[in-house]
Amino acid sequence: MLINGIDISMYGARLLGIKNNSTNITNNYFIPPNGNIPILISSTNGGKVISVRIAINGNTADGNYQAYSRLKKAMNKCVLKPKSSNFYFDCILTGDNINTQFRKVIKEVEFTFICYQYTGLENQALSSTMSTITNSGTMNTPPVITINNTSASSLIISINETAYILSQLLSGKIYILDSETCKFTENGTNCMSKLLATDMPMLQSGNNIVKLSTLAGHSTTITWKPRWI
Repeated sequence: MLINGIDISMYGARLLGIKNNSTNITNNYFIPPNGNIPILISSTNGGKVISVRIAINGNTADGNYQAYSRLKKAMNKCVLKPKSSNFYFDCILTGDNINTQFRKVIKEVEFTFICYQYTGLENQALSSTMSTITNSGTMNTPPVITINNTSASSLIISINETAYILSQLLSGKIYILDSETCKFTENGTNCMSKLLATDMPMLQSGNNIVKLSTLAGHSTTITWKPRWI
């Protein structure tokens, strides 16, 4: 069974309590770019809270824990997108509720997605070594940072004192640090080995201080979509 592109059977998991079939969802939801149909299991609060209830069978308690850990990592990549003419909602994994009888071979996990609204795309060129980026939304949002590199061999970008170190950069290349897709690319090709960071950048609600180690050898722009809940 696919949940937005993730085959949960790979993790010894199966769905419980399905309340809407995929035909229903196809008529009310956009098909994601990868062509997989999002599965709505149940919803509350006017459809703003979506729950996916899954049973895991890892054969043993330790197997359950390992299967659950892998599934949780994969589920973090899920996105469900309803239709709208002027805006759309994404859904983010905010937590999970594990059946308290953890030592049972089969256990149930419920993933909850809280919907939020995106508004229009905003962008700002980083023209000084320290800039203020204002995220007008009420939630943190993932930015996309585009570096048009002319001659810089390395660059450190700091957002609210968290550093992202880019190294082994090549002249004449365009680098994109995309927090929405969790990718760092060089002319469209994966180059995550050139990024040193503990996590992908995020813009907090309100003002964000962005620093560049140098302005020489590149032009850099940051793009983001404010999120509202």
